[in-house]
Amino acid sequence: MNLKLSHYQSSKLITLSFFSLIQAILYHLIASQVLGVKGLGFVSIAYFFLASITGVSIGLMCSAFIRENRAIINLLPLILIPQIIFGGAVIEFERMNRNLKLYEKHPIPEVVQIIPSRWLFEGLTTAYAKNTVFHRSLARIEKKGIDTFTGLQECCYQRSGIPKQAI
Repeated sequence: MNLKLSHYQSSKLITLSFFSLIQAILYHLIASQVLGVKGLGFVSIAYFFLASITGVSIGLMCSAFIRENRAIINLLPLILIPQIIFGGAVIEFERMNRNLKLYEKHPIPEVVQIIPSRWLFEGLTTAYAKNTVFHRSLARIEKKGIDTFTGLQECCYQRSGIPKQAI
């Protein structure tokens, strides 16, 4: 069709991104109803969309370098299996082979740092953990406690007559 590779890849990326967004929204709507997850719509959709775009980008990169379908099919397990294993959901980082680490003091092996699914999984689990009803209530209580402590401090400074800057 006499298209430049960059135009072809860009059009595929834009089209597949649109379908990825639709899939992310549908997946979140169904999963949130089944699992009863509330209040994390934007976060979930954003991470699902990023995971999908990462997969699409890796697939497009493979198709840009390799022309034969058989070679791509043989290469896919070599790309996907490390994404699954080193993502952090299947095997905890602390339980991975210690020979993967360059520095013994690091809790996470260095090879895992280049795996995109690791960052997506960690971001999603952190977002879920910090946005629970419990953590929101705890944050409100801590804010009230800090405000109360600050108010008590101000009251003590005013009664003692000592300027705040002196302490």
